[in-house]
Amino acid sequence: KFLRIPNFEAGTTYYIYALMYDQDGVVAGLSKTSATTLNTQQQANDEFSIDVTDVTKTTATVSFTPKDNAMTYYYFVVSEADRAKMIEKYGDIQTADLEYLQYTAEQADYGLSEYLSYILVSGPKTKDTRDIIQSNLEPGTKYYAYCYGMNNDGSFTTGVYEKEFTTEAVAPSNNVISCEVVKTYADGCDVKVTTTNDDPYMIDAQPKEVWENFLSAANGDKTLAAKQILSRSYGGYADNYTKKGNQEYKVEVGSADTDYVLIIYGFDAAITTDVQTVEFRTLAK
Repeated sequence: KFLRIPNFEAGTTYYIYALMYDQDGVVAGLSKTSATTLNTQQQANDEFSIDVTDVTKTTATVSFTPKDNAMTYYYFVVSEADRAKMIEKYGDIQTADLEYLQYTAEQADYGLSEYLSYILVSGPKTKDTRDIIQSNLEPGTKYYAYCYGMNNDGSFTTGVYEKEFTTEAVAPSNNVISCEVVKTYADGCDVKVTTTNDDPYMIDAQPKEVWENFLSAANGDKTLAAKQILSRSYGGYADNYTKKGNQEYKVEVGSADTDYVLIIYGFDAAITTDVQTVEFRTLAK
């Protein structure tokens, strides 16, 4: 049998007893052992080293180097705000992670040990933060890259090692962007864009119904609604789709005879201007 007993205190010795019965229900023996939980506030100086380089507004490169290359471990990157929530709710980062990993394993129809065998790593690892959290970092935000030793059975073999870093801040843009729909098609529209400087900007097209749903969820906040669509549609790579200066080009969409909304805003790792919208309707096929 494997039994996990939750909610122990860190840095505390516990005694575990097993009272055994025979088939007639008669006490047949007593087994006992003891264990001391890890003190998450104390760490050895050389079990891991963490290095953070190439920090930008939305990305960083993180390197984890364990002293023992045979040891399996777990790593992640978390914002200061989310880290505080994890500790407030669960008491420490490791307990929070274990709850999440158990939930994720169940959702994927795996046992915890099998799931951990797939995600735990060993040896030095260097990763772009987008590959770790599957999205961009937020500009001007403090983050923690962290790791700790962990076995496939979910037991911890080290305390938590952390390295804090802060992403670059984004400056607001005074770019004034104007967008005009000059011709519509069944699969999109031609737009004419004029700007007052060469700061980058985004023009996204969403079905009107989709935009209104996001806007409603954001309580009418256009910037928040656009931010949510950005995350859903572009992940950590929205910068690859920005444009600069005066432009005339076709915005392509997927449905004919449908109401759409163009969503226009300055973008440099984050939204840097007010969000504008322009409606149009695609032609029937």
